[in-house]
Amino acid sequence: MLWQAKYRQAVLAVRTGKATVISPPPPAPGFRGLPALDAARCLGCGACATACPSRLITVADQPGARLWKADFGRCIYCGRCAEVCPSGAIAMTDRYETAITDPAALRISATLELAQCSRCGRPLGVARNLAEFFPDPGGLCPACKRRRWAGRLKGGARRA
Repeated sequence: MLWQAKYRQAVLAVRTGKATVISPPPPAPGFRGLPALDAARCLGCGACATACPSRLITVADQPGARLWKADFGRCIYCGRCAEVCPSGAIAMTDRYETAITDPAALRISATLELAQCSRCGRPLGVARNLAEFFPDPGGLCPACKRRRWAGRLKGGARRA
């Protein structure tokens, strides 16, 4: 009786063939995998860092540069960073296999050069995108522009 059960199991195992899939099937359309950053399009605004529920994206200012860092080992694939990015610098990929031996492979960073106000030295924004968002070539921050216009109005105003 026992040998008959074992014989049935052996026949069943031989008939089924290979059960292991060598390569996984491609993800379905619209699948949200790991985010990818296109640093050439990044504005350095920090909207992605604010929207990320896992707080894995950080944007910090250094002298003359803005440092964008992300640790995608903690990513929950929600896609909020890609939704709020105004320039489309972050896009969701179909990469979902994050089982790796080196965790540093899931950490990315970008250094964005900042343009500074010609009067006070405050950062204006990412230098390569400055012409698009600040068409005034004066190179002044909004506070210095207000001071300049206030000085012109004060000196040019006449009382009757």
